[in-house]
Amino acid sequence: MSNRSSAKERIAYLVLTMIIVSLVISSAAIVILYRVSFAQQKLRLIESVESQSSLIEAISRHDTKHQHDSIRESFDDTLMQIRDAHENYVGFGKTGEFVIAELDGNNIKFLLSHRHAVGTQKESHTPPSFLMGDKNAIPIQLSLAGKSGAIINLDYRGEEVLAAFTPVEMGDKKIGIVAKIDMSEVREPFILAGIETTVLAIIVVLIGSSIFQKIGTPIIRKMEESEQRLSKITNSSNDAIVMINSIGLVQFWNPAAEKIFGFSFQEVINQSLDKFIVPPRYRDAHREGLKPFALTGRGNVVDKTLEISAIDKSGREFPIELSIASINIENNWHAVGTISDISERVQAKEALQKAHDELEERVEERTLALSRSNEELKDFAYIVSHDLKAPLRAISSLAAWISADYEDVIDDDGKENLALLVSRTKRMNELIEGILQYSRLGRMEPDLEKINCQKLVINTIDSLEQSENVKITIDGELPEIVYDRTQLRQVFQNLISNAISHLDKPEGRIVVGCEDYKGLWKFSVSDNGIGIDERHFERIFKIFQSLKARDEQESTGIGLALVKKIVELNGGLVWLESSKGEGSTFYFTVPKNLKVTKAEVVK
Repeated sequence: MSNRSSAKERIAYLVLTMIIVSLVISSAAIVILYRVSFAQQKLRLIESVESQSSLIEAISRHDTKHQHDSIRESFDDTLMQIRDAHENYVGFGKTGEFVIAELDGNNIKFLLSHRHAVGTQKESHTPPSFLMGDKNAIPIQLSLAGKSGAIINLDYRGEEVLAAFTPVEMGDKKIGIVAKIDMSEVREPFILAGIETTVLAIIVVLIGSSIFQKIGTPIIRKMEESEQRLSKITNSSNDAIVMINSIGLVQFWNPAAEKIFGFSFQEVINQSLDKFIVPPRYRDAHREGLKPFALTGRGNVVDKTLEISAIDKSGREFPIELSIASINIENNWHAVGTISDISERVQAKEALQKAHDELEERVEERTLALSRSNEELKDFAYIVSHDLKAPLRAISSLAAWISADYEDVIDDDGKENLALLVSRTKRMNELIEGILQYSRLGRMEPDLEKINCQKLVINTIDSLEQSENVKITIDGELPEIVYDRTQLRQVFQNLISNAISHLDKPEGRIVVGCEDYKGLWKFSVSDNGIGIDERHFERIFKIFQSLKARDEQESTGIGLALVKKIVELNGGLVWLESSKGEGSTFYFTVPKNLKVTKAEVVK
């Protein structure tokens, strides 16, 4: 019931606040408009009185000069013209009028009929006179005293007016003129606006009350439902949810907190939290942290997730994960903590760390064993290379000698077989050399240096065997890069040799190019050869793989595998684009961020 009353009070307070704010804003707007209108009206009166003063003086000068020799006659004539003009002057507003008066001794004589005069006064043009110093007719008194300006004061009727006044020069006579309007007329529209605003506010209050009656109940019901949902969430949470105020007293303690820490809600409510779940070694730091938090809602642990220790009712200390958020309730900072018991997770983490350490030890042992194995493999490769290459050289030399010494004895079949034997030993030698090169990659650090690719590719092209119908060109200027010179030469040599070996057109064309590609150098080797079916794109980069039989084409099947390994070891990628019968383009990338490792830079 208290929640419902509180909700009603909050909604009613909100409606009342909105009404008050609207009234304040409307009143402020009316005051501002009144001040602006007042200033404009005052300026209009000043301009009017000055223009009328100038007009009267001009008429007076004209009559004096051209019509009369007598000043009195000139003055009477001028006055007659002014009376005729002002009799028909519409003025400004319902109460606005001009007043012109002459000072005769100490008497103020009005020269025009008053707009508000009645009866014989208006018909005879003889308004009553005033004495200087009278409490009424203050503006005309000021003008006859030779002053100019604008004031709010009493006119000849004793009414409060806004008046602009100034003296008029007409020979030796003291003439004053006033333009005025009743203050009641100036204020009238704003008074009406204020009344209308007040009435409107009352109507808004009535409508708001009616609306509140209609929609208040559903809103309150929704608020209650929202509170119930929040209560269900906090009550069903497996994590402890605890809220303390700015001095550390417990304000909220959900069932999970009771389960984790063993203290009931009744035991901890409005009690200092540090007495229950904070280990003794942390209590001083906890109290010190509350001091700045009470003022700003901030602290070293606010909006962070921590792994610390807590204690339960039995005094057992265990690890928890704590997330803290700040919330301002009725201008007081509160801290809301979400707490998880992570004992099992910490145990699992420790077990995992132990397993990781054991695995690291085993990996280290395996790495050492692998290192020894690689050294043995390296030694074995060189031994095999030496032991295999020597017989191959002997076989090749012997076949060449037999072919030369017994050329007249051996028939064509024999010569063909000897040539085949030489070819096979040469292929075997190239295969062994390729395997050695492939096995060396990755075991030795690359010797990185700055390389002029243009010169390197030209030298590589010149070192290759090629027929006259093959044209190899470089598209543009190749860049200077950082790479291992031997490895880069192997890459271009294998790609260009591969392109030459797969040319099938009467005129073979091979183009080497390079472009800037996503912060990398992208090199390309294109040809107009036989092309490669897409299903072979991955296969050709594997060792000992070739698209043609060994008898059809001399190939070790290592060249493209060597290219792929070199490029990838240096942080690049290699791929191709090809269409059957239209040629192929092999691409490989080189990072721009490779650093020189060779002591002497060779360009």
